[in-house]
Amino acid sequence: MSVSGAGGFIGAYFVRKLLDLNCKVRAIDNFSRGNPERLRSINNPNLTIYKADVRQRSELLPVFDNCIAVFHLAAINGTENFYKHPDLVLDVCVREMLAIANASLKAKVSSLIVASSAEVYQTPKALEKVQVFRPHNVYGPDMGWKHVIPQLIKKIEKSGTGNERTISIQGDGSQTRAFCYVGDIVDGIITMWLKGDSMNIYHIGSMQEISIKELAEQIAKIYHVRLALKSSDPNKGETSRRCPDISKIAALGYTPKVSLEDGLRKTVEWYKLHPNVAGNNLL
Repeated sequence: MSVSGAGGFIGAYFVRKLLDLNCKVRAIDNFSRGNPERLRSINNPNLTIYKADVRQRSELLPVFDNCIAVFHLAAINGTENFYKHPDLVLDVCVREMLAIANASLKAKVSSLIVASSAEVYQTPKALEKVQVFRPHNVYGPDMGWKHVIPQLIKKIEKSGTGNERTISIQGDGSQTRAFCYVGDIVDGIITMWLKGDSMNIYHIGSMQEISIKELAEQIAKIYHVRLALKSSDPNKGETSRRCPDISKIAALGYTPKVSLEDGLRKTVEWYKLHPNVAGNNLL
């Protein structure tokens, strides 16, 4: 198995899952956003790490050689990055998908499993199985700093020492999201790969919807503090509600298992132990 973006948040968790299933894994990343320590900390003879730019087909071909399946998870993700680095986000997403598809065809890979919107590309007939998954609002330990949950954690950490804290949020907090713990997302990808149909798109996530205001309050509860929220203008184009319909993958037997309460507690505990913001401005 080859996994692109293997040093990323979801990628590293997914690599560990494949290794737990006794798969031989080729982990690909140029570590422009991924963290190499996420992979170096794995002690498993079935793991081989390749530093490569997934936008370059020539760098992918030797990794894909004699490979049964390619899981393409590489991207410049993170809401803050979408606003601050849109050109880079677009360049990476478009060029890497073309390279991944061409290299998979050239190497005669049987299965190509792609995160997000690869359905816009034509599918080579040589690929026996092509699937697309869309993970929705993934969270968990070591997810970086460009997402709402770690940003709320950081704000609460820096808001003082008393039991009454004030933090700022974008908008009025009524925006809703449905967050899904990274372990459940990884299980969903495996479920789709083993049981899902080719040429299909599967939404993976949770349907437990919560407002940003309620989310901040749940995180504050873990810190045993009460919050006052100060509203600010939301980002342009921000959607007021996002909740996936996961009935399609649920029909394959997928059910998210980690409650938001438990997942947030695990995430907060990790960030308490790792309080420093990484030097990489894309993380």
